[in-house]
Amino acid sequence: MAQLLLVEDDRNIAELIQIYLSEEGFSIRHASTGQEMEMLFAEAVPELVILDMRLPDTDGLTLCRHIRAAYRMPILMLSAVNDTKAKIDAITTGADDYLCKPFSMRELAVRVMALLRRVQPPTHAAAEQAAAAAARSSLPEQPAEPAAITIDVDKRRLSLKGQWIETTYFEFELMKIFLAHPGHVFDREQLLTLIKGLEAEVSDRSVDVHIKNLRRKFEDDAKNPKRIVTVRGAGYKFEPE
Repeated sequence: MAQLLLVEDDRNIAELIQIYLSEEGFSIRHASTGQEMEMLFAEAVPELVILDMRLPDTDGLTLCRHIRAAYRMPILMLSAVNDTKAKIDAITTGADDYLCKPFSMRELAVRVMALLRRVQPPTHAAAEQAAAAAARSSLPEQPAEPAAITIDVDKRRLSLKGQWIETTYFEFELMKIFLAHPGHVFDREQLLTLIKGLEAEVSDRSVDVHIKNLRRKFEDDAKNPKRIVTVRGAGYKFEPE
């Protein structure tokens, strides 16, 4: 699990990035200022830094220059400025990539993966898999309790008590988010952004329709949901069995 550091002062964007990248298998810490970034660096050096261009106490270029003077890890710069000069300034200062806001969460994840591949040795994944296999073989087998709802991300399938349930693309993405973060309350804007990206239309009320359809498929009583629950005035959350 790669260790990432996100430096972003917009709390909403930072939370969405953390949620999405954690779903992709990354461990990610967050700093909202340059000072907080330095404190987190003192605790543990990350494998990759996602750095916003504008921060309350400094600017991203200054921090990028500071990081690059001492470390070689990849730096991905985020900025609302979409012009050639800004990109050149970032790359010249030491950034390895530059992503303009608004952006797709999937594109962000792909860029992070690509940057990490450049610095990791080819045998890294194989070594991790071998170590994990060795660890598993040394543990006694424990019968696992079957979950009421299971997900197969590779085959994009969901099951309820062993029966495969057909879902639309949006329904599957909603359930993937819910299952990865049980008990977490998401509002409509967060759900849309995680699925469509930061450019999503935040007024899209179709989330309610998809939630209603999911309840028909995954609740014993769709009118009295126990799994996909409405938190009045806040949004929706998933309650595991």
